[in-house]
Amino acid sequence: MIAGASLADLATVILLSLFFSSSGASFETTLVLMLLFLGVVAVVGLVLAGARGSVELKATVMRLQRTSAQIGVRIAFLLLVVLVYMSEEFGLEVVLGAFLAGAMVSLLDREGAIRATGLQETLEGIGFGVFIPIFFVVSGVRLDLDTLFSSFDTIVLVPLTVIALLVVRGLPAFVYGRFVPRREALAAGLVTGGVISVLVFPAVALRLLGPT
Repeated sequence: MIAGASLADLATVILLSLFFSSSGASFETTLVLMLLFLGVVAVVGLVLAGARGSVELKATVMRLQRTSAQIGVRIAFLLLVVLVYMSEEFGLEVVLGAFLAGAMVSLLDREGAIRATGLQETLEGIGFGVFIPIFFVVSGVRLDLDTLFSSFDTIVLVPLTVIALLVVRGLPAFVYGRFVPRREALAAGLVTGGVISVLVFPAVALRLLGPT
């Protein structure tokens, strides 16, 4: 279920980058830029994979991780900054760079060193304790409440949208009802509904924004 939810989030970011590029480029140009960006990310990943094969370097990182240097945290943040900066330069969503940075750290950890050294708990603490609250504060500041509640129609759409999301994400749970317990089926249905909404809603939005 976590993998499905992560895939839905990644697909959302990719579709947002393709169809609503911050650079204002066409779909074809944005697609080329995204492929180039993913190619550069792959090269960075290969370089890091080659570096982790060095016994001396691995021993040094493990030793410094348990000191005030916190080298693992610094490496993770450096990778985050680099990929976020690159995604911004390519005109893509910066969330895409942050997501790929986390995925790269996870993929390169084949020996469970992140969990063994406590790096995972440290990064989770920083993420949940610092960055996520900042994200919600910034999102709240940017939320245009005047427009959202400017008329009766928009006010009605708020609860209707919430109900529609629950229906779309909850109904698929009945498909799993024969195979898993009800609670697990509901959880799986919510994830499945999220994946379906990621695939359908962007197409509907483009249809609404397109020429009539």
